[in-house]
Amino acid sequence: MLIRFTLENWTSFRDPVTFSMIADREKQHRERVPRVENYRLGMLPIAAIYGGNASGKTNFFKALSFASNLVVRGTRPESIIPVEIFRLDPQKAEQPACFTFELLVEETIYEYSFAVTHKAVLEEKLVRITTTDEKVLYHRHNGAPHFDKKLPNLDFMNFAFQGTRDNQLFLTNAIHQKVKTFKSIYDWFKNLTFIAPDSRFEPFEQFFDEGHSLYAAMNKLLPRLDTGIMRLGGEEINFENLILPENLKAKLKEEINQEEVVKIAVEPFGERFIITRKNGELYAKKLFTYHFKTDGSLARFEIQQESDGTKRII
Repeated sequence: MLIRFTLENWTSFRDPVTFSMIADREKQHRERVPRVENYRLGMLPIAAIYGGNASGKTNFFKALSFASNLVVRGTRPESIIPVEIFRLDPQKAEQPACFTFELLVEETIYEYSFAVTHKAVLEEKLVRITTTDEKVLYHRHNGAPHFDKKLPNLDFMNFAFQGTRDNQLFLTNAIHQKVKTFKSIYDWFKNLTFIAPDSRFEPFEQFFDEGHSLYAAMNKLLPRLDTGIMRLGGEEINFENLILPENLKAKLKEEINQEEVVKIAVEPFGERFIITRKNGELYAKKLFTYHFKTDGSLARFEIQQESDGTKRII
């Protein structure tokens, strides 16, 4: 759960600005405020940001999305970090954008922060906060790591750091190097969902997994929305038969790791695929809709055969 988020020197935010989900001491409706008893904190279950045009709402949203993508997707070698510095103060031009997250993960509060320029991660820190003290688990500063000596596999931690590029977060590389110590922090960012005003149909991979809660919920709801769709689902297809540019196919073959799942949306046709590698081979699944025929059996339809309104409902 997000407790606090602070950003600085990002787009329209020159000075530090903090968004907090900590409840105040208002007594009305206290029964609706979840409690984190170990820390004696009341947490808001929902929040809204409102304001006039050009007041920073979208830029705040973009900051969360940028930070999440930097953690989860990382960067490619030699690529720049797509940071957007505050441009109206010359003194800020050479300074990094700074992001700080205070998170509740598995009943423990962590503070994760980093400062980045277009070229490099200048600082990165992970702090575990308990009811009695704060412990810096690692601190990356001036190109050098400082690890808590009680961390497991400390030698491997240092090895993993040596393989961390200047334009890459250590948290991201640590997960790629199979360091499990910080996986719960990484997973928090990985599980974030962002829906912007111009967002398209994104989290479709859940409709391939009959065990996922969203699969059952959406397939229960869709028939009630007058779409004609009885359910969504995925079917495996031959990767080589995918209608994709050959250079993209070659890139996927080269870069998809074992058990990694990649989502592909082909616009403007609306086709949706997931591609994963198992036992060294690439497998593809494609999303379809299913409608009842007059005899009660199901007919399979391509997503692009559905109306634009139906796709927006999904």
